[in-house]
Amino acid sequence: MDFLQTSFETMLTYPSLLQMIGVVGFLTYVIGFGLVQNEKVCGNGIVYPASKVFAAICVLISLVGAFNLASCLIQLSYIVIGLYGIVIRHKKNRLDNPAKTEAKHATVPENIVLLTETSSQTLPEKELGRCG
Repeated sequence: MDFLQTSFETMLTYPSLLQMIGVVGFLTYVIGFGLVQNEKVCGNGIVYPASKVFAAICVLISLVGAFNLASCLIQLSYIVIGLYGIVIRHKKNRLDNPAKTEAKHATVPENIVLLTETSSQTLPEKELGRCG
């Protein structure tokens, strides 16, 4: 408990640090939203909700110095909903790609495909977080 109290007191001692953390959260929100609008990142992928959770945590930390109930509730909502979305997407990806999940746990795969330097295999856009 002393660690939490010391951390809290340290954060209050450096209000500019809290403000910088809040600005990082703000930038993460805005850049993530801009990437989705420019179709660089898919809003249905894991990248987008993960960025929202990160941003909300940053803004929530910044509220230690200047608490605002409404902002706190918004950030907590983003964290809960974002984590829920990440879990759902992770479960969906495991169901959609059972061979991929099984391959991770297999000791010796039956079919081995060797990729040479001349072969070009790219990840599908869906795995890169882009909408397909």
